[in-house]
Amino acid sequence: MNCTICGKSIVLVPSAEERAARDVTGKSAAYYRSLFSEHAECTLQRRRELTALLMKKGNYVTRR
Repeated sequence: MNCTICGKSIVLVPSAEERAARDVTGKSAAYYRSLFSEHAECTLQRRRELTALLMKKGNYVTRR
């Protein structure tokens, strides 16, 4: 599976197959692969960019 943001391959450690083998509820490797659709760093970078964009536009609320 590829990251929905950058398009690069997602590598799980431990692998989806290893996670499924240890799973006592019977979830498959496909289930574990489906849980991770983005790299953590890509998600954080996108969040930083969107936050900066909102602040630049002035569409944010400050807490006091």
